[in-house]
Amino acid sequence: MWLDSQCWKGRIAVCLLVFLSIRCSIALSGGCNDGYYSPRCDRVQCPTIPAPENGAVTGGTFYQNEVQFTCNHGYQLIGDSIRTCQADGTWTGADPTCIGNYNDISYSSE
Repeated sequence: MWLDSQCWKGRIAVCLLVFLSIRCSIALSGGCNDGYYSPRCDRVQCPTIPAPENGAVTGGTFYQNEVQFTCNHGYQLIGDSIRTCQADGTWTGADPTCIGNYNDISYSSE
């Protein structure tokens, strides 16, 4: 499948969708669109974000992908529940944490 829109800002480029990632070959000199980097206009990838202790993280790590954080039963998410991969390879927001919901803890008496 041939594409021309995702890779070159104001320039002509020939793009081939290969294995679900975009690869570009330069037809004219120029720069890549935001979220892509030279020499082949590869899509920017952010570092993997670890799951918070007592929680989970799901989602992708490429430019404009979002990750979503959840906490295990009995824990509450504090902080950003969704973060987005930016064009510069960094994530929006800050790492969330999962804290125990002390109102849900039951104590047994012996």
